Amino acid sequence: MSARISLSRYVACLLIPMAAACSIKEDRSDCPCRLRLDMSGTATMSHVKVNVAASDGSLFSDEYVPAGTVAGAGNGHDGAALIFEIPRGPAEIAAAAGDDGRFSDGNGLRIPLGEECPPVYTYCSTVDASGEYCEDKIVLSKNYCRISVKMTGESGAVYPFSLETVGNVSGYGFDMTPEHGDFRYVMKPDTEGIFHVNVPRQYDSSLILRVAEDDRSLRDFAIGEYLEEGGYDWTARELADVELVIDYAKADLTLTVEDWEVSFGFNVVI
Repeated sequence: MSARISLSRYVACLLIPMAAACSIKEDRSDCPCRLRLDMSGTATMSHVKVNVAASDGSLFSDEYVPAGTVAGAGNGHDGAALIFEIPRGPAEIAAAAGDDGRFSDGNGLRIPLGEECPPVYTYCSTVDASGEYCEDKIVLSKNYCRISVKMTGESGAVYPFSLETVGNVSGYGFDMTPEHGDFRYVMKPDTEGIFHVNVPRQYDSSLILRVAEDDRSLRDFAIGEYLEEGGYDWTARELADVELVIDYAKADLTLTVEDWEVSFGFNVVI
């Protein structure tokens, strides 16, 4: 009997430290979070620049090229995906394609005075990277408006005017929202005499189309107000393009956006 009691006590002494060891949980709070960004929706882009701003203030950057696998910035590529190992906590993601090199790591996109907005597609989001793994899908949206302007007369002839677009949005912040700043671009006619300009997303109706001849300003058209009156949505996920026809002989401006059209009259002062 005593032998049995001693054996039981011996076994119990072995189990107690084992149970204690099993109750100790590993502290993984300092371990990074593995962030996987699904890039499968960007196959039509030549390349996509991606920034990830971690909770501790560090910034991670990489570039995705759909045509093949490209190593970059110490981050891994996993098929149609980018992989980042980032500190745990909320993280902000910003991506841009078609930015013509204007997208700057950590700073968003800047448009130099005298230049137009690049044909940029963007994405931004915030993810919860507090665990060991999280993922997000990059879905790019058209973040510029292409304005085309045709100047006509009685016979449909093209006037020898120069056109300048003037606004107060000079780019985008890291979160891809419009940033205040001077915007000026002298539009150039194509072979058909039609003028074009890419403008960034606007936050008000202050956009101006300035008509000039021989460096003399002839008239300012408040196209921002025309767009607002016509129902143009600057908050839309995908910005629509705009067509303008200005007929000085009829003192008429016609604005066309996708499936709607509106006309405005104006006083001829030139």
